[in-house]
Amino acid sequence: MLAPALAPALAALVGCSDSLSSSSTDASVTDAGDSGASAPPARLYVTFVSHNEDNCPLFDSPNFSSAYKANRDATVAVANAVVAAGLAWNFESDWTYLLKVPEEDARAGQQNTNGKNIIEWLATSAPHHLEVDAHSHEHGGYNYADVVKLLIDLGAPDTKIVGGFIASPDSEEDWTRLRQPLTGKKTGFVWTPQILWGGASPGHVADLNVSGVWRPKDGAQFLIDDPAGNLTSVGTWWDSEPLKLDGLTDIASRVAAGEFPPGTMLTAAVRLGHCTLARDLDVALADVAAVAALVAEGKAVPATLSDIVATWRSTYGSRPFVLASGR
Repeated sequence: MLAPALAPALAALVGCSDSLSSSSTDASVTDAGDSGASAPPARLYVTFVSHNEDNCPLFDSPNFSSAYKANRDATVAVANAVVAAGLAWNFESDWTYLLKVPEEDARAGQQNTNGKNIIEWLATSAPHHLEVDAHSHEHGGYNYADVVKLLIDLGAPDTKIVGGFIASPDSEEDWTRLRQPLTGKKTGFVWTPQILWGGASPGHVADLNVSGVWRPKDGAQFLIDDPAGNLTSVGTWWDSEPLKLDGLTDIASRVAAGEFPPGTMLTAAVRLGHCTLARDLDVALADVAAVAALVAEGKAVPATLSDIVATWRSTYGSRPFVLASGR
C-alpha cells in the first residue's frame, strides 16, 4: 500500500486535475493540455538502473581484487549487451566503490574498455545507451556533491541526476534541500542537480511505485506537479525484486492495451544489482533479451534518464503525468 502520508497528496492530485480512469490501486493525473491527434501517442520509456551501495557485499570478499575483476567483467558484458540491443542503462554509484576504482581497475586490466577505467568507459563509450549517475546514502562524510566530484575525477560527465532519495514519509523527505546548490563535505565541490530518480523510504519499507514525469511541489506534496519547480522527477515503476520484470510487463501491457490517452508519457525501470552482477550475470543478460523483445514489439522505448527528461520536454511539452500504484 501507499504510505499513509501520501494519501492526502494523492487525493489532492486526483481532485485538482483531469484524472484518468485507473484500477482501484492506482491514482493518476495529467494536465489538461492537448489531446487526440495533436498529442504524441502514449508511450512507455524504460531504462535499466543499477546501484552499488556503500556497504556493497563485494567489499566483503576474501580476495577483493579477484572479486572486483569478476564484477568488472560482468559489468562490461551487460553494458555490451545493452548497447548491442539498443537499450539503456543508468549505472549509479556510491562513494565506496568509486574510491576503489583507480587502483583495482588498473590491477584488473582495462583491455576490454579501451584502456579506460570502468566508470569513464561506461559514461563515455555509448551516449544515449549508457549513463553514469551519483547514488548516495551520504554516509562516511560523503554527500551527493562529493560523489559527483568522484565521478567527474574518474572521467564521467555530470548528469545532474540524483540517483535515489527519501520521498516518503514526507516528515523524513530529504529531496527539497536539493533545490539549492549542495556543497561537498569532503571535496567542497558545489553541485546543482536537476533530475530526481528513485523516490524511496527509510529502509525501503514504503517506497513509491510511480510512473511518469513531473516537477514535485514540496515535501508534503511530492506527487503534485509544480510548473515552477526546478527539479524534475522520473518515476521508477520498477519490478518487485531485482532481476524480475513484473513491474515492466505490467505497465507495458497496459500501455499496449490503450489504457492511456495520447500525450501520456510513462516510465519504468528494471533493476540490476551491480554488487552481485558476476553471480547473477546469466539472469541479467536474460533480462536484457526480454526487454529488447518488448522494445521490438513496440511496447516500450529505451532511453536513459537524461533522454527521458529531454523527450518529456521536447515531445510531450513538459506535460506532467503521475501514475502511483499500491501494487
